[in-house]
Amino acid sequence: DDNFFKSLLQDPVDLPPRITKCQATEEEQARYKALLAQIFSEETILGMRIDFAPDDIIDVLSKTKDIIKNEPMFIEDVPAGITVVTDIHGQTYDLLRVFEEDSVDGKPGYECAKYLFLGDYVDRGEQSLEVVMALFILKILYPDRFTLLRGNHEFIDVNAHKKEGTLCMLYERYEKSSNYRPEILAGGCPSGNFFLCEQILFSDGKIFCAHGGIGTACFTRHELRKLEKPYTSITDDPLLRDMTWSDPLVNIKGMSYNVPRGYSMHFGEDSFIHAMENIGCEAMIRGHQIMDYGMYNGWNRLFSVFTATANENN
Repeated sequence: DDNFFKSLLQDPVDLPPRITKCQATEEEQARYKALLAQIFSEETILGMRIDFAPDDIIDVLSKTKDIIKNEPMFIEDVPAGITVVTDIHGQTYDLLRVFEEDSVDGKPGYECAKYLFLGDYVDRGEQSLEVVMALFILKILYPDRFTLLRGNHEFIDVNAHKKEGTLCMLYERYEKSSNYRPEILAGGCPSGNFFLCEQILFSDGKIFCAHGGIGTACFTRHELRKLEKPYTSITDDPLLRDMTWSDPLVNIKGMSYNVPRGYSMHFGEDSFIHAMENIGCEAMIRGHQIMDYGMYNGWNRLFSVFTATANENN
């Protein structure tokens, strides 16, 4: 009942003041909107990469960092009625498609709707930087409309070790540039900002949202509230690791090693139901796995979403 759910929210948590209104000047806002128009231009949607000025990249990263550092690792006050997006993987046309589907009276969705992104913005696709710049600019312009969680590809453990990874892409695009700035590559940028991104969220207090799933570690709201920023490595905490990497699996009981990934765990329906009871949630929304036609409803309360298209039947 409602009293049970309210009782789970009573742990005192000291939170820094969150930024909910745009702090940019009118001149800065105009510049950010011009960059956004370029990112969502027909040429870029058709595959052109943008040669962002290093100063623009550094400025956007710095401004976004000032916003997300004041947001908790574990968010519990997001209302229902938001659009959930996950696994864009460097595909600007899918990001634009999301905003077009939410448009109202000619206004794009990002001006009139609220969004929860569950991570994996980068890698695989050819426009990881464009996607990150778009989302960070939108976070600057509309900080209360965008919540950006972190997926496994937002850890430098992952995106620095793949040929198509974000860090390799940044080296390719900027290391030999005539206007090269070392700050662009320092700390695996933009991973330096992702270190400060949120990891977990409750929507309407009763829907658990994370990139991956549940884990073997003690899974309660009390333990989730103990997680603090920044996390630089996926191995820093077993609870964090599994919420970022684990997958559901039908026809198993309990948990087992995630052989296909070679990392983290598979969890069965019994473990999932127990975890939801522990944290007082009725359902979960996650990403992390390619889904035929974009979504799968498991066990009538586990919703797996995958936004990027052109992956198998997705």
